[in-house]
Amino acid sequence: RIAAIVFGLLALAFGIFLTSIPWVDYVILR
Repeated sequence: RIAAIVFGLLALAFGIFLTSIPWVDYVILR
């Protein structure tokens, strides 16, 4: 249960980290 919560937080933080990088938006828009 705790592992699932930690995994969710890591996934969320990783997603925010990726969206904060300009090249990610460039690849998506392309």
